[in-house]
Amino acid sequence: MDKLAPPERRGEVTAAFTTCVYTGVIVSAIGVGLLSDALALRVAFTAVTAAIAACAAFTALWNARHREE
Repeated sequence: MDKLAPPERRGEVTAAFTTCVYTGVIVSAIGVGLLSDALALRVAFTAVTAAIAACAAFTALWNARHREE
C-alpha cells in the first residue's frame, strides 16, 4: 500500500478517488438524462457510453506515454 501513497497522504488519495467516482456517476446519469429528452434512451445511453470510453482510452494512452518518460 505504501507504493500508492505514503501513510500521511492516504486521506487525500482516498478523497480524490471518491470524488472521481461520484463525478463519473453524476456526469453519466445527467448526460443520459439530458440526451434522452432529445433522443431515444438507448441512443442516449450509447452516446454517453462511447464518450466515457473515448475519455478512458485517451487517459490510458496519455498515461502510458508519460510513464515512459
